Amino acid sequence: AISISLDGPSGGDATYGTLLLEATPTAGVSSVEFLVDGTVVGSDNSAPFELEWDSTTGADGFRAVTARAVRNGTPVAATSSVTVDVWNCQ
Repeated sequence: AISISLDGPSGGDATYGTLLLEATPTAGVSSVEFLVDGTVVGSDNSAPFELEWDSTTGADGFRAVTARAVRNGTPVAATSSVTVDVWNCQ
């Protein structure tokens, strides 16, 4: 079975600006999608699977980050979410 782990960010991180999202799936996936609050904010088609997310595109506050493995256009596995605290209004 295909599985995926979210390598970054760590839960509870406070951040502003650009945040690096990283995931590691098992073999057999064509891409990894990164989601913030359930909405896809980008994807990567090759290892290392990562995305620089511009946190200024959304509201400040707690955001749930997840990643999901995609095979042939269909999501096949997802990570548990981690919560980050976005604080761009400094």
